[in-house]
Amino acid sequence: MFVDLELRGLPPPEPLIQATSQMAMLEPGQVLRITLDREPYPLYEIAKEQGFRVRVKEFEPGQFHIHLWEDSSVPEDSIPGEAR
Repeated sequence: MFVDLELRGLPPPEPLIQATSQMAMLEPGQVLRITLDREPYPLYEIAKEQGFRVRVKEFEPGQFHIHLWEDSSVPEDSIPGEAR
């Protein structure tokens, strides 16, 4: 169900470039789980414009899992974090 993408430590805009590239390759029912060391606010807007749902979980101080998916067959309550 999850497609993991580790982007901690990369300088901007590399995380945004890699995340949007991976979003384009998601298949129905898949959730992209991005691990970052900051919140990618520009990514939230891009994802919403492209019809993705977004949930964010800070799993350690300053460490985030960003969950992105577009298929309605993935129940939102099955994804951890807060909606953005």
